[in-house]
Amino acid sequence: MNRSKRDDSTKSRLASFFLEEGDLKIATINIVKYPIFKLKTVTDQLYIIKGYKQFSVMDKQWKFFTEVNQSFITGFIAFPNKKHFIEGFGYYWALQPYHHATKLDYQKEEDRQAALQTLTDFHEVTRGIRIDTKMSQTDIIGKWFRRLEKWRQTKQILINTGNLVLYSEVENVMLERIDLYRSENTPEIEANKLYLLNWNHGDVASHNFLRDNRNRIYMIDFDLLSNAPPIYDYIQLCQRFLPYIDHSLDQLFTYIQTFSLKEWRLLLIGLTVPTDLIREWWYYTIRPHTEAEIEAYIGQFSISWQERKKFVDQVDTMLK
Repeated sequence: MNRSKRDDSTKSRLASFFLEEGDLKIATINIVKYPIFKLKTVTDQLYIIKGYKQFSVMDKQWKFFTEVNQSFITGFIAFPNKKHFIEGFGYYWALQPYHHATKLDYQKEEDRQAALQTLTDFHEVTRGIRIDTKMSQTDIIGKWFRRLEKWRQTKQILINTGNLVLYSEVENVMLERIDLYRSENTPEIEANKLYLLNWNHGDVASHNFLRDNRNRIYMIDFDLLSNAPPIYDYIQLCQRFLPYIDHSLDQLFTYIQTFSLKEWRLLLIGLTVPTDLIREWWYYTIRPHTEAEIEAYIGQFSISWQERKKFVDQVDTMLK
């Protein structure tokens, strides 16, 4: 079948479904990334609608947003017929406002500062919120081991391209840093009941922070929302900053200044767990590429890995 005709058919059926079940009168509908769509109504209102396979993921967010009244936190809104969600096509669909805005760019210092301040504001205004749902708490060690498993699944690619040494180095550093984090995290900060009153966004990529033409910043995409120590969000955010600040510890210290000594040490150790590099590697390998493209990517990866190893040495020197 012709791809464009198939997409048009899908959009047409969805538009009819949204009208029937949500009283949403759609003029145009465009795929952002299935199952996420940008909608324009007959009254020129713009929305984003997103489908969720798991009811619990959508329901958790709805309950959270009900307790939050902050303009920079982009939550769900009811459909015109007052429904909080509609079910069909194998998904639970939720509606949210559309922002005329652009995503932040972590190459820019002003955008790094904007993301950091917005994330700090998020942690501050959401602390203490309680919702009636079975919340999943983030298990950072488990997350790191799941990422390590992704790396192990691509071992044959690295063997076939003559990069077994690179494979072993990354695997060994992952295991060493996880062990170091565990030994430093005593008593475990996760056992502190105060952290059950803290919320983590869970995916602080630059595309989840938007800036509009009035310089207002918005946070979006709370699918990974969880109760966890704020340090988890900052580990991920600072890892995303590292390539753009030449892996400078001095620069990192200008961003995060409010942590206790223990949290600082855990943050630094967490930054040396190369989950971010493996994440990008995994996303690359699951898409089709020629052998030459893969070898070129491995070359870029190797350069990034050498920079990361130097950073690990810097961190260890400071920790000692």
